[in-house]
Amino acid sequence: MKIEGRAPKKRFSPWLLLLTALLLVSSGALVYNLLRDTINTIQTVPAMPGSGTEGFSVTVAALREEIPLKLPEGYTLLVKDGERLAKNAAWAAKFQTKDAQKAYGTLQEKRALRERLRNLQSSALVGLSEAKLEAELSGLFLKFLDSTADGTLDALPAAADVLSEKWSVLEVVHAEKKDYIGDKIRSLDKEIAALEKKTATAKRLTTTAAGYYSAANAPGVGTALADKILRITQSTQGAQSPTLTVAEVTQLLRSKPAASAGFTGNLVTGFNWVIVANIPAKNALLLRLGHAVQAVHERAGGGAFKLTVEYMGREEDGEVPVVFSCADQGAWKLHGDSLRIVLREEEGLRLPRGALHIVEGEPGFFVKTGGRVVFRRAIVRCTEGDVVIVRALSNAELTQKTSVALREEELDAAAKKAGKSRPKSLQRYDAVIVNGRDLEKKINN
Repeated sequence: MKIEGRAPKKRFSPWLLLLTALLLVSSGALVYNLLRDTINTIQTVPAMPGSGTEGFSVTVAALREEIPLKLPEGYTLLVKDGERLAKNAAWAAKFQTKDAQKAYGTLQEKRALRERLRNLQSSALVGLSEAKLEAELSGLFLKFLDSTADGTLDALPAAADVLSEKWSVLEVVHAEKKDYIGDKIRSLDKEIAALEKKTATAKRLTTTAAGYYSAANAPGVGTALADKILRITQSTQGAQSPTLTVAEVTQLLRSKPAASAGFTGNLVTGFNWVIVANIPAKNALLLRLGHAVQAVHERAGGGAFKLTVEYMGREEDGEVPVVFSCADQGAWKLHGDSLRIVLREEEGLRLPRGALHIVEGEPGFFVKTGGRVVFRRAIVRCTEGDVVIVRALSNAELTQKTSVALREEELDAAAKKAGKSRPKSLQRYDAVIVNGRDLEKKINN
């Protein structure tokens, strides 16, 4: 017989309740730790003082006054790269025989030796005391030995140079006493006269101006366009200057050294460089004729240059052809490269550009302070690549309220109650956040 009745009530085990409570506590602790770690793992950089430049980058062409030299068939080059030449100096010659050609090389060596001896003979070194020189030489030699013994090998090359120089001076003094130098010069005079007679029949090519020989085949040298640009910088005030177009500058920028038959090199007659570029019209408006600007070669280790604005052409399609002059001899490496024209230099707080944010119309930075994230306003002074230069806001500027500033006021009130003060502007050494997402939502308010 089946007996019906009520089912017994289910009872919760105290162990189950305890386990549930522990899970809730653990979950809460996990969430807390995750949020805490999110704050603690944020990367920051201190807002440090620094400087930057405001400017723009352009591709430039570089020219200077050069006369192209072509070596005719059968002629021999008589000069070396970088050698200075006077006007009407021979730079190439055609010799009747190989012996005459060889004699000319010997003639140049003898002339150089005679010149060095004449300089030694007439120098004030000859009148020095022989005993004093020997004493100095002895002391230098001992110092040289000491450097070798104690292992200071870095000083050896310089010590060897000084030792060699003093030894040469002593030899001159000894030689002058017995007129060795005078005898040698007189002997060289006879040798040089014989060699000159042997090479007298050679046909020579001479320079039309003073300068120095360059073996480099530079772009545009000797072309009508290059001559036109050079005339622009040579025009005196009030004189009619040639005009330059954007298309002509583009043509020059694309030019490469001409592989002309018989090219030997150039006679460099002008020591100042001419830098040419097409500059965006908005940037060209910031340049002034006759004024100098600083420029930086953007290639690694390129260096800085001082440029003077010589010419500004007519705007075409948003660009203006501009011609600069530059006295720096290192400007040869600028052709075809990017040059940053510096308009002004600013000082302030130097920070990564990526850390700059706009919050409700206000530029500034997220700053980590303790376990909180706050927003600090700043005024941007200039940007340079991945860097931004900013300055702090003044008290007057801070009175221009924004919703961000109002949230900051609440934090100020709390800080004041705690006996502290909090700036509303970015300040030196603030820990500026350089990573993280949704930072605006993390602002404490």
